[in-house]
Amino acid sequence: MIEQDQAIDRLRDDLDERVIELIARQAPVATDLRTLVTSLRISADLERMGDLALHIAKLALLRYPVSAVPAELRATLLEMGQVAQRNAATAGGVIASRDVAQALQLERDDDEMDRLHRELLKDRGTPA
Repeated sequence: MIEQDQAIDRLRDDLDERVIELIARQAPVATDLRTLVTSLRISADLERMGDLALHIAKLALLRYPVSAVPAELRATLLEMGQVAQRNAATAGGVIASRDVAQALQLERDDDEMDRLHRELLKDRGTPA
């Protein structure tokens, strides 16, 4: 992850440049414009996910050989990782298929991530 962070940043920058160029040259409207704006948002979200993964990787290296995750939080974090992977896969499917039912499932899965996040904060004594 540490080695790939800059590559992820470059991919985001490239996508953003292409989208902006398309908007400037083609003046898209309606569905095409929504698709391009959504692409910008997705690229920002994916880059942020990469930054968070980089942060976790660096933290793990600093703490090595001791685990960076307290034992009492491991199950919650594992579940969060599974939900995040499922959300990313579902989002890709929604984009490809424009399936409304799949989009609604993504919203429910995001609610599950919010619940897990509140649980994680509660376990740390932080107000949710």
